[in-house]
Amino acid sequence: MAFLNSTNTENRLSSMENELANTKNELANTENESASIENRLANTKNGLASI
Repeated sequence: MAFLNSTNTENRLSSMENELANTKNELANTENESASIENRLANTKNGLASI
């Protein structure tokens, strides 16, 4: 039974590590989206300034 408990714990840990990796990827995606929006805003401002 101890082996099963150990396996379950290892599986839960692996699942948590995967969730953490997914969260980090989501954060990176959000940061990239934010940078893209900031770039579009800067481009829009530059376009308006040229009028």
